[in-house]
Amino acid sequence: MKPIYFPTTYVSASAAASLRALFPSVVTCQPFAGRLPPDMRAAYAASLARLTSPGVRALLVAFEYPQEMRGGPPFSVEAGEISALFEPAFRLEEVERVDVIAANPRFSELGIPALFETAFLLTRA
Repeated sequence: MKPIYFPTTYVSASAAASLRALFPSVVTCQPFAGRLPPDMRAAYAASLARLTSPGVRALLVAFEYPQEMRGGPPFSVEAGEISALFEPAFRLEEVERVDVIAANPRFSELGIPALFETAFLLTRA
């Protein structure tokens, strides 16, 4: 399947229905926090819920680090915020959480002690 991009906040109801029909089983999300500032996250989560049917699965990747030590992007987001944004529309399962600071010298050079990349499986309820 070739990935596509579409705006997450300005999709009509008929376009959303068409997208649900085209992608009934799996949706992949680019790193959630990497590009979305905090004030856009709730709209993104609501749009993803609106665009997907029950049973659709999405892979969401987020970064977590002390945000006060570096401005974004990428932006940091904690698991609790992801839960608050996506539940109850989605069931969440943390698939993997890895500290990737060693592979990201621009973070370690700022004194950031850890940079977690966390993958979540979201299943539309």
